[in-house]
Amino acid sequence: MNFLVLKCGSAARGDVNKLSDVDFVCLYEDGGIPFKLLARSYPGVSFYSRSSVEKMKSQGALFLTHIDVDGCPVEGERRILEWVKGFRPPRVKVLQAASQTRKFIGDIGWLPNSMEGRLWFCDILFVALRNFIYCTNASNGVYRFGLESAASAFGLPDRYVKLLFEVRQGKYRYRLSSSTETPEVSSNIHLLATELAERVTGQAINISLGGKTDWNTSWRLDYWDERLIERAIINNEIDDNGYRAMLAEHNYNRRVLANEVLNRVKAARQCLSVRRSRSRLGHD
Repeated sequence: MNFLVLKCGSAARGDVNKLSDVDFVCLYEDGGIPFKLLARSYPGVSFYSRSSVEKMKSQGALFLTHIDVDGCPVEGERRILEWVKGFRPPRVKVLQAASQTRKFIGDIGWLPNSMEGRLWFCDILFVALRNFIYCTNASNGVYRFGLESAASAFGLPDRYVKLLFEVRQGKYRYRLSSSTETPEVSSNIHLLATELAERVTGQAINISLGGKTDWNTSWRLDYWDERLIERAIINNEIDDNGYRAMLAEHNYNRRVLANEVLNRVKAARQCLSVRRSRSRLGHD
């Protein structure tokens, strides 16, 4: 076999709760492997070729350290673990990632004025804060990927650890289907989440209920921009056209999502241009 499937995250560490996902990663040699069979056997599995792993190393991806620290082999060639064994990204890389995440959090600015908008905010903010905490810890040589352990190493006071778990409840509710028993989330969860973000990042966070997407801003076409397109859909600014289903399967679609973002930004800009032209003509 030229692949290795690993169980990662809380399922591998043993700190799962009833709403936790079971995360699987498949590392494989460049070449043919039974993708469909593995996808059926390990729902939601993410596939990374050896060349992808090497590229991620050059980029200083902390995710590879996560695999090294927490990954538990379940099927395949254990020798493939050598690809990530002992990998620790350069400090400058994780500091850069933490800085970019901090800036994104500070720039969110607004959320759709609906319960779905509040839950979207919980989801995106939880992901960003978790990433910020992990990267900040890693910059100090601490590689903990369990949420409570990482928050403790970060020095987050108990009150804010509790808030972090409340925001995670909002993330769970956002991602669960309507047919699933969902956790209770308070209607002011966005205010609690904002308070938490200010404490974690050490910056003032100004978030308004309601807003509009600035389509003429500079778009990086990264994961965070993917989520801002999702916000625009929730805010009824643009049509979905299958985007959120694609985003839900991010691991399968990560190579095409940048183009999806770009296409939607171009379409929105074109619509704005047409409306402005009509408005000028009507005024004249």
